[in-house]
Amino acid sequence: MAKGDINGDRLITNEDYILIKNAIAKIVTLNDGAAEAADMNGDNEITIADLEQLEKILSLKITGDANGDGKITQEDVTIIQQHIAGLLKLEGKLLENADVNNDGKVNMEDVVYLQKLLASIIKIKNNKVTIRLDAFDKGEYLSWFVTTQAAFEVTVTLKDDSKTYFTGNKKTMDIAPPLAVGNDVYTGNNLRVEISIPESDDIKTLPTMSAIITNTGKIVGHNFICCGEDWNDADYNDFYINVVGWKSKN
Repeated sequence: MAKGDINGDRLITNEDYILIKNAIAKIVTLNDGAAEAADMNGDNEITIADLEQLEKILSLKITGDANGDGKITQEDVTIIQQHIAGLLKLEGKLLENADVNNDGKVNMEDVVYLQKLLASIIKIKNNKVTIRLDAFDKGEYLSWFVTTQAAFEVTVTLKDDSKTYFTGNKKTMDIAPPLAVGNDVYTGNNLRVEISIPESDDIKTLPTMSAIITNTGKIVGHNFICCGEDWNDADYNDFYINVVGWKSKN
């Protein structure tokens, strides 16, 4: 069982929270597999600390996180496919997370978007993460906003194969001023965001990619948002990146 999946249904929901709460109160006794899943912090005990950690995960709204474990992985693709096939039923926040392209429905388009998102994240050496914005189309009018509040120096770059749209770095716990604000037209190929934090050995990112869709179903652009963490306190407020691209700026 995955951490947090106490009842073994492959989804992390409020039912698992209640099971941990009842286990702490000695109302229920968990079997070995369930107890291991309930031990969120790995200290071989089930305590309030585990309950609080699960509560944090349950509070996260992460587009693409269909099983609710706080991460975006291939398992989420499988969960969405099984929901579409009627093999399991997603509800509440998990159903919202499964709507990857934000069109109000959960279907195979969400599976395709999520697979693209998973394929776009490449961790490479030298403490840098590269995220390809493959959903964006050449010719889109780009606008971006980036801010950081980190103890380590953070460098964020938006570029394609022929052009750097911006690059900026900052090392301060003061969230103001923003690291980068601007606009341009996407003219090259392989648009990507690079996040470099040389002092961090564990850069964590929560990226989301969605289409901008009109009420008639027409795709008029794309939106990328990424919150990130440069350390281990998991508040994901050390950097924030938003890049939006419209097919027309008029």
